[in-house]
Amino acid sequence: MNTFIKLFIIIVFFLTGFYGCTDDTVGPVPENNYQYGWVAGDLDSNSYGTILYTSNGGENWLTRNNSVFLKNVSVVDICAIDKNTVFAVCDSNRILKSLDGGNNWIKLNTPDLNPVPGLACISALNSNTIWVSGEQGTVYKTIDGGNTWIQQGIGFFPAISMQGIRVINANVVYCVGNQGEGIGFAYCSKNGGSAWDTVAMPVNCRYPWL
Repeated sequence: MNTFIKLFIIIVFFLTGFYGCTDDTVGPVPENNYQYGWVAGDLDSNSYGTILYTSNGGENWLTRNNSVFLKNVSVVDICAIDKNTVFAVCDSNRILKSLDGGNNWIKLNTPDLNPVPGLACISALNSNTIWVSGEQGTVYKTIDGGNTWIQQGIGFFPAISMQGIRVINANVVYCVGNQGEGIGFAYCSKNGGSAWDTVAMPVNCRYPWL
């Protein structure tokens, strides 16, 4: 229970197309897949970034952070595409991948920008197509499992914190950002990131955090 109290961010991800983190070539996910979930957050009592896993809808949780790559780094976002394949983004722009349900983690390449603005969110369509977003309007996409990254929306996104991204299928992806002072923005691409549009928000409404 103490682990949950210490979380500075809790991201529970129950595996389905709930948040668009599925392969668009796959049909409806069986109902029992709602039982699988992930929680990510701050350092635990052993100074490892918190990653917890449940296979029974949250009745019991197992630690999945026994990795040198999770030592002294908080986990800021996590995304699973099935019960075995999981991606996480951590402090210091560390991007991790597990192919065995979090028992082992490998470190992926970081987008080639020196220094890369702080990453805040990750969303995967499948094992190869992954999106990340972060500070200063940062949005990157990989189609080769993280070997190489391509910056998206160059010249379109303002230099704001892009703290949320969600890929729906091979073409459609949404991201949200915050400029501070209660001003939030949402964006959408319908062609895999080649072009972007601003998503209209209700008039006279302020969104301090999207």
